[in-house]
Amino acid sequence: SMIAILSTFASISVVSHAQPLPPKAVPGDLVTDYFGTKVADPYRALEDRTSPTTQEWAKENADYTRAQLDQLPGLKAMHERINALDADQSPLIRRLQVTPRGQWLYLKRMPGENFTKLYIRDSVAGKERLLLDPEVLKKTTGSNYSINNFTASPNGDFIATVIAKADAELGELQIISTKTGKQVLPAVPRIWGETLALWNRDGKSLVYIQQPQAENVDTPFGKMQIYVRKLDGSPDQKLMGFGATFGPEIRAKDWVYVEPASSPKYTVAAVAEGIGSNGRVLFALTADVAEDPTTTQWRELFGVDADVRGGGAHGHYFYTRTFKGASRYRIMRYDLDNPAAPAIEVAAQQKGVIDDMTIAADGVYFVVREGSVTDLYRLRHTDKPTPPEKVALPFVGAVTMFDADPNLAGLVFRLEGWTRESQMYRIDAKPGGINVMAAGIVPVSTSKVGQDWVAEESTCVSHDGVEVPMSIIYKRGLVKDGSHSTLIDGYGGYGYAEPAYFNRKLDPWLQRGGIYVDVKPRGGGAYGRDWYQAGVGATKANTWKDMIACGQTLVQRGYTSPQKLAIEGTSMGGVAVGRAITERPDLFAAALVRVGITDTLRFIEASNNGPNHESEMGSAKTAEGVKQLLAMSTYHNIKAGEKYPAVLFTAGFNDNRVAPWIVYKSFARMAAATGSGKPVLMRVEFEGGHGVTTTASQRNAELADQFAFVLWNTGAADFQPVAAPK
Repeated sequence: SMIAILSTFASISVVSHAQPLPPKAVPGDLVTDYFGTKVADPYRALEDRTSPTTQEWAKENADYTRAQLDQLPGLKAMHERINALDADQSPLIRRLQVTPRGQWLYLKRMPGENFTKLYIRDSVAGKERLLLDPEVLKKTTGSNYSINNFTASPNGDFIATVIAKADAELGELQIISTKTGKQVLPAVPRIWGETLALWNRDGKSLVYIQQPQAENVDTPFGKMQIYVRKLDGSPDQKLMGFGATFGPEIRAKDWVYVEPASSPKYTVAAVAEGIGSNGRVLFALTADVAEDPTTTQWRELFGVDADVRGGGAHGHYFYTRTFKGASRYRIMRYDLDNPAAPAIEVAAQQKGVIDDMTIAADGVYFVVREGSVTDLYRLRHTDKPTPPEKVALPFVGAVTMFDADPNLAGLVFRLEGWTRESQMYRIDAKPGGINVMAAGIVPVSTSKVGQDWVAEESTCVSHDGVEVPMSIIYKRGLVKDGSHSTLIDGYGGYGYAEPAYFNRKLDPWLQRGGIYVDVKPRGGGAYGRDWYQAGVGATKANTWKDMIACGQTLVQRGYTSPQKLAIEGTSMGGVAVGRAITERPDLFAAALVRVGITDTLRFIEASNNGPNHESEMGSAKTAEGVKQLLAMSTYHNIKAGEKYPAVLFTAGFNDNRVAPWIVYKSFARMAAATGSGKPVLMRVEFEGGHGVTTTASQRNAELADQFAFVLWNTGAADFQPVAAPK
């Protein structure tokens, strides 16, 4: 996803209104005083997503959007090509676990299939068995279901899995026999899809985390409760939780992670208040936990001032990444047998960023990323630390590690690049032993897609002189004459840095001369902790200013022109895209705002997921926090009569991360305000949520709509709507 302006620019025709225009939301006159600042919120009524009026309005606008897009002549062929590419790829593995018994369990979606399914093999070369199939659930109930995650018991006899309906992510915990595929205990409701249930070492019990308020749609997060569930069917036992009279203090906004099996002697718990905040780590004797959680003594290993991200135990050692004294992170080791001793550094800060780590029996595996590509290292478990060993990778790309097992040697990882299809590998315990994964799990792709793509690593200079990295992808032979429809995508949140990844569905965009640009603005993790801090809270403006700067650079270098330039952002990336187009509407022809946090003030103040993000964005309870939130809010920076680009907003009706009403409000205000005459539309996925676990057909249809919308609004001849007969 850059000074030639086309002398003859194809005019963009406006879609004929053969179907009636959808209803406009009726603005109110609500004004709220925040610490002396009067803030208008004309579309507050749309926050009631249960209101029949709001639901009907959303449905009619979504229907209108569907009719507009369906008039674009090139959409059908685009959609068919994306479906064909989806059906031609290697199987997609989303999660994988190898048990100490040698079984392989994995979530896999086969080419052309809609759902990710759970499979098992008794060995890597063994026969594959389908263990859990959402298609079967759909036939029974008529609804889409997704398997969010799973964990196998150490003996491989059972799996714990979280299953959610219609991409809602809040689901139920089921325990299933790996022999029969049948449930062995009643399901547990109100489980967040990303929280794994983790087994004890004996395989007879597990620890799970429940969102006690989840049935209240307005407050599903917080006040977490952690339980032990035994396979013998005895009542679940509380281990710790908000309001408990025993165990460590769990605050209302705390997210808790309990690891009971990594160490033979200790159970470790990590607690962090909200998303992106520092965690504290506690530990207790596993024998005490098993005997009676109400009398278990928990000791703090370190507090929030240790500045850590992630970690895990092996034996009596606990490893973690820290940015304390190391903006690009280093790895420290604590001794659980001697918790008063200071932590020691076992992997120093590198030139690149230590992005991720996982722990196996033969060592700590970690990735070091420079730009979009990564190196992989293994750090042996030795009492006297030895230097990490670099793993020789088959090609230059980005590594994604699957969770390793502290009781099992080796690692499974995926390697891919912007122009290289992903392939999976397994490292054996011995140094240098890398095997291509058994062909039955992920065969090597024979596809030619990507072979004529070029990926160029570049930078742009932002408003304050800082160089911002971007990856520019296009078809080989591209001429820089300013004529290319260009889509720039950026996120810039939570310190997350997007390494290179292979997206074969870009092919129809690139083959027609389109350019795709992945920008790494501040607020992400491109250069480590300092890069993140330079685009969060009070410094958030750097995120969208970096996006603007890269857009300008692409124009100046002749890749594209403002009439051909589009911008995209998803979720927290909604701030990047929304504020870029409200600050520089003249620079962009089109924008895609995907389930975007665009009313940041009310997201924090009134949405169920908002309190988790106060440390990232700001609090609505302080004058400074409100100032920050208003500065980064698209909704509050929309000006009546401004000539905005064409904008396609997307929302998920069941979205628990970014409530659909946040999108509704921003769409309504933008549609009413724009003076450009360009379309402002809203696409609603009524059988979807935030998009994390949507079906393949939903994702393919949305991508086709996005490409079509951008091509229509950047003047592509075959995407201009057919005029209605006069």
